[in-house]
Amino acid sequence: ALELQSGEYGEGLSEATRELAKAGRLKPIPNAISRIEFRGFSSAGEMHRLKPKAKAATQAFLGLSRDSEAPLIYMFSRLDPWQKGTDLFLQNLEKILQRGAQVVFISEVGSEEEKKKFEQAQGHLENKYPGQLSIHVRTKPSLPQAIELEPGYTESRADAVFMAGSDMILIPSRYEPFGVNLLIGFLYGTVPIARKTGGLSEFGRHYDPVLHPDGNSILFDDFTNEAFYEAVSNAVLIYRQNRGQWQQIMENGVNADFSWKNRIGDIAEYYRSGFVREVDALESEALQSQDSDKIRMILEHLDRFKGRFPFMKDRADQALGAIEAHRVVSGARLAGHDVKIPLAMELW
Repeated sequence: ALELQSGEYGEGLSEATRELAKAGRLKPIPNAISRIEFRGFSSAGEMHRLKPKAKAATQAFLGLSRDSEAPLIYMFSRLDPWQKGTDLFLQNLEKILQRGAQVVFISEVGSEEEKKKFEQAQGHLENKYPGQLSIHVRTKPSLPQAIELEPGYTESRADAVFMAGSDMILIPSRYEPFGVNLLIGFLYGTVPIARKTGGLSEFGRHYDPVLHPDGNSILFDDFTNEAFYEAVSNAVLIYRQNRGQWQQIMENGVNADFSWKNRIGDIAEYYRSGFVREVDALESEALQSQDSDKIRMILEHLDRFKGRFPFMKDRADQALGAIEAHRVVSGARLAGHDVKIPLAMELW
């Protein structure tokens, strides 16, 4: 919500969003993810048991060396150097491979120019670093058949298998309203290496064994080659030299709950708030009016309103009671009488 109010991220709407924020009508509601599309791992125990099998399946399917110790880094993104940071990835790819990492990049959306850049890099680096690189920018790989990781756990989607089998997911975005790959990574215990922006900073918490042991990601601030590569290097270093810390980051992600059940209440309340404002405005207008026809029209509108929106019945009845009381008093005063409001009407 704060980024929407800035000139950099507001996309021409920063002034409007600032006004909405001042009026209390700009409410950020974190997004969520459903396990219908991506099953994920149900627990840290299941993750530790099945992730090595998914990694072996990913390596075999994509032609990577069978190496359980090599960090497997995955990026799934459209070819968009401006927003998605694909140039940061490409410019640092060889240095990442030099650290002994295996890298998978998959995209089928992008300009012909961008696709050729990746294919040229692929042609140069695949021979230089055999068994470490798999790039697909024309078509997404698909599984010829579902992969069974254990009895009762089968994945039929290639992207789900690759996410489950990867150790890290790269998300070096310049800006990111949501960042669904981050949440998918958490479902599979795949640690995000992400730029601290938008939804990525909303859900991602940078891991520090002392200051932030509950961290679930490796985050970086600047949209630069240096910051990006430093974050990747940091992740690879932890992965290789401190498996206890690495497992903690994985578990922090897979144990978190980003399901819709935690968001439905917020969304429903925000949806309801618009109707509350309408009832408030109608009630205020009626209470300030001496026009009996206008008041009658507002009463009729509110009566229809509560019929159409049952969840607003209590608030509409409250407003109806206040307006009826106002109408009784106003009518009596216009006639020169002083009327005491009945207690039942006050409570209504």
